[in-house]
Amino acid sequence: MRTTSVFAIAVLSVTLTTSPATAWGADAKDVFSEVAASVVVVLALNGRGETTSQGSGVVVGVNEVVTNCHILDQAIGLAVRQATNWSGGKPYQMAASLLAHNQERDLCLLFVEELPLPPAAKVARLGAAKALSVGEEVYAVGAPAGLELSLSQGIVSQLRGAADKQIAPLIQTDLALSPGSSGGGLFNQSGELVGITTFKIQGENLNFAIPVEWAAVLRTQSLQLTKAIAGAACVKNPTYWCAIGLAWYEAYSAASPESRSDHLREIAEAQANVGDISGARRTLRRAASEATRLHDIFRFEDLARIAIAQANIGDTEAAKQIFFNLRDTVDKNAADSSRLYPNLHLGYLAAALAQSGQVRKAVEIASRIEEKEPLFRRNAMAEIALAQAEAGNDASAIETAMNIDENLRDAALLGIASVQAERGDYTDAINTVMSTDPSNDSDVLGEVGSLAAMAEVHITPWQLVRGDYEAAEQTITSASRHGSAISLMYSVIVQAKKGNFATALAIVDDFKVVDETAPIIPMLLNEIAVLQARAGEGQAARQTLEAALKAARNMDDARHSSQYVGMVAAAQAKAGDTQAARQSFAEAAATLETARQSNHGDSSLARYIGDLAGLQAEAGFAAMGIETALGIDVDPNDIYDGVSERVEALISIARHLAGKPSLPWWYPRKENFFW
Repeated sequence: MRTTSVFAIAVLSVTLTTSPATAWGADAKDVFSEVAASVVVVLALNGRGETTSQGSGVVVGVNEVVTNCHILDQAIGLAVRQATNWSGGKPYQMAASLLAHNQERDLCLLFVEELPLPPAAKVARLGAAKALSVGEEVYAVGAPAGLELSLSQGIVSQLRGAADKQIAPLIQTDLALSPGSSGGGLFNQSGELVGITTFKIQGENLNFAIPVEWAAVLRTQSLQLTKAIAGAACVKNPTYWCAIGLAWYEAYSAASPESRSDHLREIAEAQANVGDISGARRTLRRAASEATRLHDIFRFEDLARIAIAQANIGDTEAAKQIFFNLRDTVDKNAADSSRLYPNLHLGYLAAALAQSGQVRKAVEIASRIEEKEPLFRRNAMAEIALAQAEAGNDASAIETAMNIDENLRDAALLGIASVQAERGDYTDAINTVMSTDPSNDSDVLGEVGSLAAMAEVHITPWQLVRGDYEAAEQTITSASRHGSAISLMYSVIVQAKKGNFATALAIVDDFKVVDETAPIIPMLLNEIAVLQARAGEGQAARQTLEAALKAARNMDDARHSSQYVGMVAAAQAKAGDTQAARQSFAEAAATLETARQSNHGDSSLARYIGDLAGLQAEAGFAAMGIETALGIDVDPNDIYDGVSERVEALISIARHLAGKPSLPWWYPRKENFFW
């Protein structure tokens, strides 16, 4: 039973009257244009699917609609009708389910699976009721009597129950509301959602709205509860589906759309990698919806990356729509000299088109980059050169790269060589490397290399991936850098892959242990040990792993030590010694806990804990990994701190559960975009 507070009494009186319309100014038109796509009709259904009552709702998340609970009383089923008059289309009705509720505050949160699909509803920008002032103009958009997208204009009559605005106030307003307006949006002059229109008290124009802050609290509580339930279930029964779902929930924990759209794209790429194409498509479309809310420069880059991912999984219609919108943006930039970043946007668009295989369009866009911004042109042309190589058109790729000035020309040529090596064209790859300037290259350990040494760095990894060990040996020998760390590293891997374990171990002994090379030793020993175990040399593998464990423990930094002890633990599990692996993982976790206590506030710890979670899953201890990932601290005052690490760890765990383990640490990788 509701209390007799002003709020509760008013909720019971949902018969809202209409006051005379106020003449609109330009502000009302602008606000309506901004917010109309965020308002929907909410339907309560009986067992036969018939509407028994209806109200309004506001889109506050990609799949989330907030409304008043009293609209849903006695409902057997729920639906949302997208208010599509703003787009000229027919109303689009979608099934909904109750995600969370707070009956005392009369707020319900609905989940609508189809909401992000075209025509996608727009997520409202959230403002703050606490920031309102008495007399300030506000606008309500809802569906009185089912007449969707009706606009009312008024003022804030008073802010109730919030002394000195320390808490979110109940908003009293004189704007016109009628039955069906309940659950609609109250917006300020900036088009931000500040309240949920809900009720009136007997009297003329005594209308009220719930502060948007209450809806934000409900969303947070819903997410936390869902995550907690899902996390407990996933620890009990780890599967790919629950792990990727947890990653999705963590992505939505991110406070900023910048990180949220990035995380969703990373999740989608993992889904695609394990064959979950339909899931990847849905996630990328959600990522695109989030990215549209970003500041201009971030929105363009994020959407370009999302379009690449969509093109890679065959979602051509979605990618085409993003490319169309991006091109429209650059065309508007060209026509308006006051626009920011026009050449940067052209560069991103050209690079994205190239990576999506649309080389001709990419060249046309790159040609529009002004000469005063040569970096953007060089970056775009480098991506075009790589795209040409990946399409098998090496001659055009090299010609494009050779026309790029300064150091990026060599970066493009080395990228082409890597593409050639990936498909096994080693002679062509070496010839491409030989066309670069060796003085521009230094390897990961700071050594300036010869042309042959550069070939070793950029070609040998692909020879290892392809199992061409004899070719890899020839490339290493031709590098003529006997004793260099890179040559020794590749030599160890080659000899271990060939089963020459004694030779591989002897090469490890040749390493000069300095700060840069110390981490390589346990990693190489792990590689040898796993191959020894697979060859049936279990005792030798255990001895090698003991040496690896000793090297990991001897590192000066406790965080690094724990990381490499965890790597040894994963190798122990792969070698069949699960008991030793458990002990090593416990040691790594204890070392990290000690580091946490002695370095309180060290944000880098989250990354090391996330790495440990991934290693635990790699070793076959998925439940342990999920617990570790969910245990990563998240700073409530800095949502960037910890969320990214949780998402990345859960993605890694999901990949392992789907039978797609992480790539070897020496695997050659190509990043999106040259800049």
